[in-house]
Amino acid sequence: MELSPNAEFKSQAPAPKVSLRALTGKVMGLKRSLLQIFAVAVVLELFAVLAPLFNQMVVDDVLTSGDRDLLSVLVIGFGLLLVVQTAVGLARSWMVMVLGQTLSLQWMGNVFAHLVRLPVDFLEKRHLGDITSRFGAVSAIQKTLTTAAIEAVLDGLMAVAALVMMLIYAPTLCAVTVTAVAAYGLLRWVAYRPFRDAAAERLVVAAKENTHFLETLRAITPLKLFGREEERRARWQNLIVDVQNRDVRTAKMSIGFTTANTFIFGLENLLVLWLGAKLIMTGQPVQAGQTLVNLIPETAQQGASTLEAQLYAPSRTAGFVKPGQVVWLRYAAYPYQKFGMAEGEVQTISQTPIAAQDLPVGQGQALLTAAQANEPLYRVSVKLKKQAITTYGNTQLLKAGMALDADVMQYRRTVWEWVFEPIFATSSFFKELGGRRSFAHSE
Repeated sequence: MELSPNAEFKSQAPAPKVSLRALTGKVMGLKRSLLQIFAVAVVLELFAVLAPLFNQMVVDDVLTSGDRDLLSVLVIGFGLLLVVQTAVGLARSWMVMVLGQTLSLQWMGNVFAHLVRLPVDFLEKRHLGDITSRFGAVSAIQKTLTTAAIEAVLDGLMAVAALVMMLIYAPTLCAVTVTAVAAYGLLRWVAYRPFRDAAAERLVVAAKENTHFLETLRAITPLKLFGREEERRARWQNLIVDVQNRDVRTAKMSIGFTTANTFIFGLENLLVLWLGAKLIMTGQPVQAGQTLVNLIPETAQQGASTLEAQLYAPSRTAGFVKPGQVVWLRYAAYPYQKFGMAEGEVQTISQTPIAAQDLPVGQGQALLTAAQANEPLYRVSVKLKKQAITTYGNTQLLKAGMALDADVMQYRRTVWEWVFEPIFATSSFFKELGGRRSFAHSE
């Protein structure tokens, strides 16, 4: 089939683009109100981010430590945040309502003033329902401007922030999420034009139905006089069927789009959970108190990092340990009978006790006998005088995690002073020259 223009053919210019300013006219206080609503919305988003921290703190801190005071503080603190969040949400709703009413009044007034200034031939070429539907679209645009646009901007900012954090912590999971978002964006781009054309066509057929309805009401007296009620009813029914057919086709498109959207992000969730589980899965369960990782300075093997010994003193002997006391160390890897003992100095003693069950597996049982299994321990940090030990003329650097025993030098007493200590417990003649008291421990 070949088509050719006739003598009356005229090319039609594309529809001019209308800016939002030209559409709304001059609206007083719009920018200030939008900025206020945006600021309040940002505060609400921050509250939404802080809200899950309550559950995290209760599970990670309160339940694990049994701290009732901390639980009360958290409840009171987040209760105050809830009050503030409710007040801010109320202020936002009030501001949106005031802005909506003010904007609607000014905007619709401007549009109506523009409508009555249009030439007569413009109104004669269009039926009543078309003009009414176009005038009613002002409310939809206003709602989008005052609520949906601001929410879209905030959601976009939060999504970008979440994406950056995901990229830092898990690039693989971030790649899956970006791929899903890209697929959704492509789907949205493909479906944009069909949905836009469907919405435009729906406006046209709905305007025709609305025009027919209004004209029927205006001419109801002549219709009754000439008996044309059934004819008008049949015509109106055909028009409403056109509207419903258009709605059905749009609904089918929405079903397909929603199904594809659900599939894309459902698959994305499955992939994220699968890859995330593989990243953290160790192949065996983790028990309470089990060592998961040991952090060692990178330069420790080259001797550039300073190691220190960690001793665990039972409560019955910890009272005699003080900073500055000399410590003689015996490394299990280098028998002291052959290579001698190393020297150190007490630096700090922990102020709170440690249960043997809380130590890494194998250490707590080695420190205490069965009869003393419930005796608390105190951590003693010892500064090493040397970071190496000499074996057969070679210098061996100490390694992190090496086991050792230690003697802390305390008071030196003569034999008779030790024998008569119960009698002369308060004697001031004891000489403070040193003494030895042993501790079982590991580094």
